[in-house]
Amino acid sequence: MTEPLPVLFVDDEPRVLEALQRMLFDAPEHWEVEVAESGIAALAKLEAGPFAVVVSDMRMPTMDGAALLALVKERHPDVMRVVLSGQTDEGAARRAIRVAHRFLAKPCQASTLIEVIGRAERIRTTLADGELRAAIAGVASLPTPPVTYMELTQLLCNEDVTLSALVNVVRRDASLSVNVLHVANSAFFARSAPPISDLHQAVVRIGPRLLASLALTDGVFQRGDDDRELIAMQGRAVARGESAARLVRDPALRDAAFTAGLLSDLGLLVVRGQDAFGGDRAQETHAKVGAYLLYLWGLPQRIVDAVLTHHTPRDIPRSGALVAAAVYAADAMLDGEVLDPDLVAAYELPIEERGRAA
Repeated sequence: MTEPLPVLFVDDEPRVLEALQRMLFDAPEHWEVEVAESGIAALAKLEAGPFAVVVSDMRMPTMDGAALLALVKERHPDVMRVVLSGQTDEGAARRAIRVAHRFLAKPCQASTLIEVIGRAERIRTTLADGELRAAIAGVASLPTPPVTYMELTQLLCNEDVTLSALVNVVRRDASLSVNVLHVANSAFFARSAPPISDLHQAVVRIGPRLLASLALTDGVFQRGDDDRELIAMQGRAVARGESAARLVRDPALRDAAFTAGLLSDLGLLVVRGQDAFGGDRAQETHAKVGAYLLYLWGLPQRIVDAVLTHHTPRDIPRSGALVAAAVYAADAMLDGEVLDPDLVAAYELPIEERGRAA
């Protein structure tokens, strides 16, 4: 029997709630949809029974969506938090971004809403290991995507977005600005081009989509200047991303390979210092945790799959998963490990005898 998926919609307009329920007419039968007309009512329902997803409007009296989701994040950290709202002022939007896993704009297509909610169910299937799910639920608070990343992805949804608008977002983030310049001047992107110090030129060189990936990576590797372990992890992430991209001949997949390589060790940051995630299964566990978060945040499936399998080449299909194969190989080469010869042959990965990307 399929496990129920309880979903809670919150909006102060009864007609909106009725419309949302109609939108889910074609949703799977085991989805259990409930509604609440205020943040207070929503919190009461959450206390009364477990929910997998909370979808909230932003503009509501007494307690707005950002305030509600902040409390959900604190009290029910394993619940997927989604904002579904029309126009909001910039301040309110930034508050919502800090506590929401996804941000959807009204009007929203039924297919989009069903796909986003469906991710919560697929996450549960991925984390079928009860012990692992319990450990993740015990994390003080599952992180939300970094604010700068969310701002950039919102801008990139607009086909008419200008490069200047993207650069202005990056300029507000000193750490990201430094890393964008660093990556743009790396051997992978610069090749024989002269060094650049202008942020606008750097964004042109790496491209808008990889800019968002760097923002995501930089945000999740938040650290103090003296945290040498995280500094090393971030450097390793960039090296892995560049190596994975070199192994992919198809230009359409290189951005995905670079991004997946950057984010492969996201799970390590979540489980860092927690005994519950240690032991013999530590590598496979942190890969599942990282994939869990990226899936929750809405990254493409091929990136999620690559993160999930970068330590388990036996789980990578022998066709149709080039990004995953490239990320596994890039990670193994960084560690000096012997590569799976069957996987390398199946994807014809361009690897030199000394174990480096050609």
